[in-house]
Amino acid sequence: MKIINNSLGFCELTFYEHYVIAVVHEGVNLTTELSLKITAVILDFYNGKPFTYITHRKHSYSLDPLIYNNTSKVDNLLAFAVVTHNYYNEQNTEVERLFLKKPYMVFPTLLAAKNWATIVFKKHLLKTTT
Repeated sequence: MKIINNSLGFCELTFYEHYVIAVVHEGVNLTTELSLKITAVILDFYNGKPFTYITHRKHSYSLDPLIYNNTSKVDNLLAFAVVTHNYYNEQNTEVERLFLKKPYMVFPTLLAAKNWATIVFKKHLLKTTT
C-alpha cells in the first residue's frame, strides 16, 4: 500500500508503511548536502519507526560514497537496497557497500527489493517482540 509521494526537486520519494523508494533524477550529483535533505524528510515521515531504504536507479547520476557514513548512523534504518538494471551501477554498488554499516542488497527488480524489505521488517518485529 502506497502512503505518500514527496518530490524534493532532485529526487522523488514514495513512502510505504515500512520502506521508502527513492528515484534520483538524471544527472544529479548526490552530495552529502542532498543526502541529508533526503534523510531529514524520511526521518520526519517515519518518526522513529523502523524502515528500509530502497533506491531505484532508473536514471544515471553520481554520488559520493561518503554519504553512507551519515546514512549508517540512522538508528531506525533497518537495511538498504539498490535496484538497478545497469551493469556499471551494479559494479559501483560493490564500492558503496564498503561505506554502509547496515544490511545492503542489490536487486534486478523493484518487486524483489520490496519483498526483501518486507522480510527484513518482519524479522525486526520478531526480534523486538521476543
